[in-house]
Amino acid sequence: MHTWLTPLIIMLLLVTSCNYTGVEKNKQSTKETRNQTIAEDKAEPIKPTIKWDSKLIIGEAVLWRQKTEKNEAWSKVDAVNVSPFSQEISVGSKLQIIPLTSELNGVELSIVEVQTDETDEGMSYFAKLEDIKDASYKAFNGPADRSDEFPCDLLVLYPSIPSAKLLDKTRLNSNDLPGNIKPILVKAALDFDGDQKADALVLQFCCKNRMYHENCDLFCTETYLRIDSQWVMTDASQAL
Repeated sequence: MHTWLTPLIIMLLLVTSCNYTGVEKNKQSTKETRNQTIAEDKAEPIKPTIKWDSKLIIGEAVLWRQKTEKNEAWSKVDAVNVSPFSQEISVGSKLQIIPLTSELNGVELSIVEVQTDETDEGMSYFAKLEDIKDASYKAFNGPADRSDEFPCDLLVLYPSIPSAKLLDKTRLNSNDLPGNIKPILVKAALDFDGDQKADALVLQFCCKNRMYHENCDLFCTETYLRIDSQWVMTDASQAL
């Protein structure tokens, strides 16, 4: 072999080796990018943070359905007998109703009218809400012990928390509740952030002995919110 060919051959080998290495690096980079894309696709979406505080009001209401003729379908559905508010509310604000049944989802409703009443305890604000448009509220069949016109009770949240869900209160245990609260006293439990744990509790019991009976001379209610991992009682009232 001619000696002048040796440097040329070495140069060609070096160029080929560099090109091969570059191709391998490109392949590796493409593979890493593809793997990263797949990992990002599989990653769970970031859930929005749900916030609430002790100013959240949880009241009560009743579902009322009306029809113009006896045999016709329900023509109008409303949330009525809404608990009075102790803080000022305004027309156009939204609140949320949560039916006390697993068969219906909660809906947001606008306040269309506000009336006030001043007593020795201060000012009370009474809200009238827009009609319920959700067709499932017309199709709902309530329990046998309720009339068709008033098939279930409702909770009212102000301000609205659209993510709020009613929990199965029969699955609660004492560890889920504030100290000295028995599960049988829970009228409703709500989950706000989707972790299937109670973030709000509404209790109902006989005032005279703090026990639950269907027939009480006087019922008392208490509302609790879980705030910063601690239970805080935010309301207490009594009703006949």
